[in-house]
Amino acid sequence: MVNLLNSLIIFFYKIYAARKYRAFISALDNPHHAQQRLKEQLEKDYYRSLRYKKNNIPFDELPIQNYNELAKNPIEDLITKKILFFEETSGSSGIKKRIPYTKNLLGSFSNMFVIWSYDILKNVNFSSYKFYFSISPQFSENASGLEDDSAYLGESIGLFSKNYFVKLPNAKSIQDPNEFLLKLGLLLASNRNLEIISIWSPTFLLSLMSYLKENEENFLRILKVGEYKGLKFDPIVLDEVTSLNLFPNLKFISTWGSASAQVSFDKLKTLFPHVVIQKKGLLATEAPMTIPLFNIEGSVPLINDVYFEFISKESEILGPEKLIVGETYEVVISQKGGLLRYPMNDLVRVEGFYKKTPLLEFVGRKHQISDMVGEKLHESEVANAIEDTGAYALIPSLEKLKYILLVDNSFNEAKVAEVENRLHNNIHYKNARLLGQLNEIEVVVCNQPNEILNQYYTSILKIKKGDIKESFLLYREAPRLLELLKST
Repeated sequence: MVNLLNSLIIFFYKIYAARKYRAFISALDNPHHAQQRLKEQLEKDYYRSLRYKKNNIPFDELPIQNYNELAKNPIEDLITKKILFFEETSGSSGIKKRIPYTKNLLGSFSNMFVIWSYDILKNVNFSSYKFYFSISPQFSENASGLEDDSAYLGESIGLFSKNYFVKLPNAKSIQDPNEFLLKLGLLLASNRNLEIISIWSPTFLLSLMSYLKENEENFLRILKVGEYKGLKFDPIVLDEVTSLNLFPNLKFISTWGSASAQVSFDKLKTLFPHVVIQKKGLLATEAPMTIPLFNIEGSVPLINDVYFEFISKESEILGPEKLIVGETYEVVISQKGGLLRYPMNDLVRVEGFYKKTPLLEFVGRKHQISDMVGEKLHESEVANAIEDTGAYALIPSLEKLKYILLVDNSFNEAKVAEVENRLHNNIHYKNARLLGQLNEIEVVVCNQPNEILNQYYTSILKIKKGDIKESFLLYREAPRLLELLKST
């Protein structure tokens, strides 16, 4: 009876999702038309807002403004719809932002999920459809915002799919990271029919597996009991912690895998060789931006829900249909929550086209620059220097006037010279090295670099996991990161 009910639910969900999916795929044939239709909707809302009534500036003449500039005026001036809540994000830039969420903006996230999930259902055969949708633990006493990330799906989709979600109760109230990992491990391992995992960063799952392996005896003992500090689950007897033992029916993992996350993404593929692992599209607290599709290398912009403008190296503002393969652009968005002509500071490279719509790959952040002695190293230059070497990150050390290359035990130290030579493509770095202003790169080998990077982003930079865009260049709070490395 239960299987029949599940089959009926999935059947009707596919009918519902197919309509949105076909509309989206059809729009990719004419992105200019889709974007103009969306722009007209956004303009109508804008012309009803207090912002327009106060400044009388036409939509096309609005300046591109970041959060700090917009926040000089009441946020309510931007929005004509009811604000449901504010979601706080520090983001990878470090600026604290409170993003207003309306029903229409949540609808954009829901549309992204429906299109994405339907594409998965078309290409992967599931039985139970059990799904773990990652939460963004804050490990603080004042956790706020959405209770868990499945709330981004909106009320109707959330209710429709709640029977399939594996959810850790009161996850946002857990303040100890180790306690969170233990409870999550117990929950996931005891759900033997879990088939889908969606996480923000591959380091999240790598850290979970590492923690469970390091605490194997205690974890397996508790797993046999079926209860831990109020968390009840089906008792399981396992002889060791392996990916196949813990997740015997896992079929699909969705995770961030672009830019510096590529190294951890590849490690995840090695750890879960029996699982289809897909890179996520570009997603931020402000808006869903791109979506991956099967059998396509890259992600397509969500052109029915977000209005895109792309700034070229020559400062020309272009629509998606006018982008050039191989070129890199800065992303500016207008979304349904009231943020108009809002710079994301994300840089994307055009990998090709699907139909008439560009395939976009995240390559870094616009203002990620390290400058100890005038070398002005940009994140994209560091990414080009180390992304295929197996190194995790480059960290500036003012104390030693050199850069620290973070690697694991598998790193081939012969590649250090290759990294150094590539960095010399930056003339300022080259001159600083030749003049002795900067010393040669120092290699630091770390047994658990993913653990260190998780602590760096969440504990030092105080970034929620869902807001992390991993970087190859770690210059913010670099002294504290280097101290953390010393202590390990």
